[in-house]
Amino acid sequence: MATLDELRERSGTLFTDLLRAQANGPQDEARAAPDAATSGAFSWFNAEDAIASAVLSLQLSALAASGDTVEAGLSAALDHAEQEGNMARPEHVQIALALFVTHNRDGRRLSKPRTVAAAPRLFSPPRASGRHPAISVGGASPGLDYWREDVLANEHHQHWHEVYPYTGVPPASFAEWLQSHTLDDLIEIMETLAPGQPWRDRITAATPAQQADLLGQVINAEQVPLFPREVYAKLFRLNDRQGELFFYMHEQMLARYDAELLSHGLPRVAPFGRDDWDAPIAAGHDPIEIQGFGRREPDVALPADAVATLRELWQEIEDALADKQLTGLGGELVPFDRTNFGEAVEATVPQLRALAEDAYGGLHNTGHGVLARLAAPVRGVMRSTVTAIRDPVFWQWHKGIDDFNARWQEQLEPYRFDDAPAVLVRNAFAGADTPWSSPDIILCQTVDLPDETNPAELGTQLFGGERWDTDFAAAEAAANGATLRTIDTLTTNMGSANFGGSRIRFLTHEPFSYFLRLENTTADALGVTVRVFLVPADQAEKRGMWMEMDKFLVELAPGRHVVYRPDTESSIIKRPAETSPAAVSAGGVDPDERAYCDCGWPYTLLLPRGTTDGMAFRLLVLCTDAAIDGVQAPEHCGSMSYCGAVDRYPDTRDMGYPFCRPFAGPADSAIADQIVALSSAAARTVTIRHIP
Repeated sequence: MATLDELRERSGTLFTDLLRAQANGPQDEARAAPDAATSGAFSWFNAEDAIASAVLSLQLSALAASGDTVEAGLSAALDHAEQEGNMARPEHVQIALALFVTHNRDGRRLSKPRTVAAAPRLFSPPRASGRHPAISVGGASPGLDYWREDVLANEHHQHWHEVYPYTGVPPASFAEWLQSHTLDDLIEIMETLAPGQPWRDRITAATPAQQADLLGQVINAEQVPLFPREVYAKLFRLNDRQGELFFYMHEQMLARYDAELLSHGLPRVAPFGRDDWDAPIAAGHDPIEIQGFGRREPDVALPADAVATLRELWQEIEDALADKQLTGLGGELVPFDRTNFGEAVEATVPQLRALAEDAYGGLHNTGHGVLARLAAPVRGVMRSTVTAIRDPVFWQWHKGIDDFNARWQEQLEPYRFDDAPAVLVRNAFAGADTPWSSPDIILCQTVDLPDETNPAELGTQLFGGERWDTDFAAAEAAANGATLRTIDTLTTNMGSANFGGSRIRFLTHEPFSYFLRLENTTADALGVTVRVFLVPADQAEKRGMWMEMDKFLVELAPGRHVVYRPDTESSIIKRPAETSPAAVSAGGVDPDERAYCDCGWPYTLLLPRGTTDGMAFRLLVLCTDAAIDGVQAPEHCGSMSYCGAVDRYPDTRDMGYPFCRPFAGPADSAIADQIVALSSAAARTVTIRHIP
């Protein structure tokens, strides 16, 4: 019997072969069976394709539980995956294997290599030198190809959709699944999938491993239409608050994209909404070196039938938004909540949502499909989660989708902030009235921290005690032989690395760290969640433009504290932080890990580019009550904010709090008046300068 190490090596090889076959394009798909289920390019945004992959992941999960040992079960699952890999489209099997390894506890023992390491040919970022054809063809922002083509940003988008698949995820443990379902449940499932057999006798006489094996043997992708709600919902589940995170993660990507556009003196991305679908799309896209994807020419409009389909789906959502209700399973009206609206717009498979099965057919996913079909001679990059964000129209499409969520949020009652903790973060010293100049938010370049020094102790030494009332916006701090220069300017630059046989360019930044002066004004210890946000200074009153930078827990004893936090620990990035596409960590996690370790925004894109002269941004620190938030201590890897956790999303507040609702007061000063003015919040201006 193969050892776990041998099985990990085997799964890593299989993943790599599937990804490379996908990267080689349609010529490798000639081996696929020539039937309707496997012909043509795979698309995650096509429900039939996606569900087929999910069902295969379910089959792998069942087979993994069928052995007398973990090794025997995983061997059976890999046997089947290899068999499918020789018959079906590579992307179909690769995604199924990714869902299995990401979500099944035994599957997590296997190796899932990073896409950028296994198949660099799926990425074609701008070269470090030499001439190369334009990737964005026409349109307003061809100069942002470096950002849209960023290797790690594209991989993040791919893996996020594997962590939060709209198809649902298979059981984390089949043994636990069997314990939580009755014998009649399993018999009903088997009789639905393979009617006419004596399942009651066979199931009753079987051991749990044999029951899992029987289920694994009868499941196949061709049975997808046979999975009614009562069966599908027993076998799959959605991740916690999945619909809400669908909106939030893409909203945050849009805010970062908008900040990048503004860094180039360009306007924010315009939505590609209902009133725009008859007009030509100005920007085209050419995948250049990526095999298997077609070129979408500039100034091409959607065909009339595609427009008619999108308008019907759009109107469904428009009507629901106007009524503030969605249609439930029995035709009854159900109120919007932070999850079901996202499920309706994406759309989550009907079997897993508490909404009418014949409604909300997937505006978001359908849009990806019709835009991908504008390319020739084969479908464009919008069909795949690996490549979609490369196309400028991706951002226009998602701005239109996000506008729905923003409009719903505008209907919500403003937060009262009456649950703020008794923590003081000063916006100014007594008597000063300079706005956006908090002395309690102190920055430094991480490289300037003295060697062999505990940064947390250093912060207390330099900025606490008798220095508590000293402003260190940009100055040299010294105490007891230790010195540190604080800064008011963060810097970005274009790094370069060898990747996929070429020298590529990518945006990155000089590592930095925060020192935050926080005062617990009570006589008791307080658990506090520190939330950090960034926004271009001239966009500070637009709540959708605030980018989450970090979220972390601190325990404050009564009195004054200096809290140290490096940018490498940010809650939005994939951790451990990766400083280059050429130096990514290996994939795979411990089966008992509560985080999705391969998921998170790239550390290299934590900061927007800024400008060569320096671009002003507002940096906000907001403290909230950890006892209310329910935020857990983060795991050692993955992104808490963008990817949640295996069991539940680790924050009870609405995602993006407090920028997920309107604010009381005049529109042009509401954020400054209602949030920054809180005693538990403070903000300052920082400059981001790009070094060519």
